[in-house]
Amino acid sequence: MKIGLRGGHSPRCKGAMGILDEQIEVRKIYNEMVPLLQAAGHTIIHCNSDADTISGELSEGTNKANSNNCDIYVTIHMNASGGIGNGTEVWMYNNANSTMNGIASRICQNFAAKGFQNRGVKYNTAYHDLNASIMPAMIVETLFCDNQYDVDLYKRFGINSTARFIANAIDAKVSLTTSDNSIPPEQNSSKVEMRVQKGTDDQRFYIEDAENDYVRLKNKKTGLYLDVPAADAKNDAVLQLYEKNNTDAQLWKIIYKSHGYAQYALLEPKLAPDKYASVENNGIDEGAKLKLWDDLKNSKQKFWTKQANDGTYVFVHVYSLKAITAV
Repeated sequence: MKIGLRGGHSPRCKGAMGILDEQIEVRKIYNEMVPLLQAAGHTIIHCNSDADTISGELSEGTNKANSNNCDIYVTIHMNASGGIGNGTEVWMYNNANSTMNGIASRICQNFAAKGFQNRGVKYNTAYHDLNASIMPAMIVETLFCDNQYDVDLYKRFGINSTARFIANAIDAKVSLTTSDNSIPPEQNSSKVEMRVQKGTDDQRFYIEDAENDYVRLKNKKTGLYLDVPAADAKNDAVLQLYEKNNTDAQLWKIIYKSHGYAQYALLEPKLAPDKYASVENNGIDEGAKLKLWDDLKNSKQKFWTKQANDGTYVFVHVYSLKAITAV
């Protein structure tokens, strides 16, 4: 099945704000759902948006789903009600599609089994995601981001389990437990090098929103994050991939700049705002290392970001045309 999938809202057009930031959290859930559904055999169409208006981010999502002729369109959200409401609900245009009704009911049941209130399946013809999509669509309101009870449950079960509550309802081949084979093999570190572009999973990265415009870069193949080893952000430090550790060593700022009509990106670590990821010897050699260095103001530190159809990004060095690769 071809699934249009979207983490609601946009980093530049936020959703509900409570104990949690809805937009940041639903993008995390999205990032976990993609590989789960792909492992079950589905094609995922990235329908996220970086638009800065409500109409812009809504239209970008449905336009992507429609133009790719998706079979279904699923958007992920969190509710808010001044801390009063709690629980899970799913919105659809009407009850005409029995398959979608089944998915929606199972989503609510999966969350309810973990302690969330089952608010049920609801219908509304006025919501853009439901009336502008040419395929059956649903809006999944996972929980209330301003309700302490819901937030505590969410933190207890974690992002991956929350993603599974939804993905399992779409396809039962996705396990509700994290012992599932779709989880990347367990390893806590990996080297990262510059290799010829292949577009394979070892060169694809999820960009996960973190805090204050910082992101984490999660490699699709390994499930590991671009990391400054031992948090020692000195010149010539060789970067690595490492298991998520919730430290500043894995926080990066992607700084977009223009040269004429071309746009490129710099990767700046939170640990050292005056340094950037730099390609050893300008990437002439296959397997060149990715290091930290002061601002060189040259091509060693410039990357193009190429978006793949699964919502991941490939970071291509502008001089050597090699990609950052997990090895």
